[in-house]
Amino acid sequence: MLAVATEGSASSSEAHRRARALAMRAGCEPHITLTLLASLLMTGEGEAELRVLNPLLSPTEAAEVMRDASAVLLTVCRAAHLARTRAVARALAAALGRLKAVRAKQRGAGAAGAGPGAGAGPGAGGGGGGEAMAEEAHAAGGARVLAEQLAALLATAFAHVEGLSPSEVAALPALGVGLGGGAAPPTHGLDPRLLCFEFSMGIILRPQQVQQLLTLTVTPTRTRTRTLALTRTRTLALTRTLRRCSCCASSCPARGRAARSATRC
Repeated sequence: MLAVATEGSASSSEAHRRARALAMRAGCEPHITLTLLASLLMTGEGEAELRVLNPLLSPTEAAEVMRDASAVLLTVCRAAHLARTRAVARALAAALGRLKAVRAKQRGAGAAGAGPGAGAGPGAGGGGGGEAMAEEAHAAGGARVLAEQLAALLATAFAHVEGLSPSEVAALPALGVGLGGGAAPPTHGLDPRLLCFEFSMGIILRPQQVQQLLTLTVTPTRTRTRTLALTRTRTLALTRTLRRCSCCASSCPARGRAARSATRC
């Protein structure tokens, strides 16, 4: 993807590609990086801007590069979310193991207390039983919290990713083979700006937050990715809203744990 975006595709002549490589070596032409592609995804004219940076790209090739960049960011976000989910699953397994050990200890203590001469010692009484019940309740409560967090993480989806209707799919230009390895038409659209925000902040926006942001749109349009046309005033409002989401994520008590990205911002 980056090689095509920087050097140009095979459809360009060898002379043009060598001339561009020489210009990049001299510092006259920019190198296309993933950071730059993410910046281009923040604007509705990303494909046109990419062709300005690299005139050797055709419109279809520029569209494929932008689509593949979105796929990379989406894959990284999903992989990070799955890593957080796995961490909670392991914590839940450990908590269930502790709960099992506590209950086995209680059963052993109960069997010992039911033997001959049980209760005759000076330490016999309800104190030990109360401590055992408290220990079991604490272990069960911790496992229950982790189970709820894991369920929320497993049910988390990208709220700004929506399915495309057949008419929208038919209106899309034909694309070649991208990162997916096939030429099948896309079935979903997304807002690349929200995707870039999630990628940079390491969170997943809740549906309520996405809906709040979508209320700032003027005329949403879909091409290969879903873009939002905003006026200057509404763009500033969107920026402030995203900043509040960022501050909320940084001040959340659950920061650093998997529950932060699924149930809270």
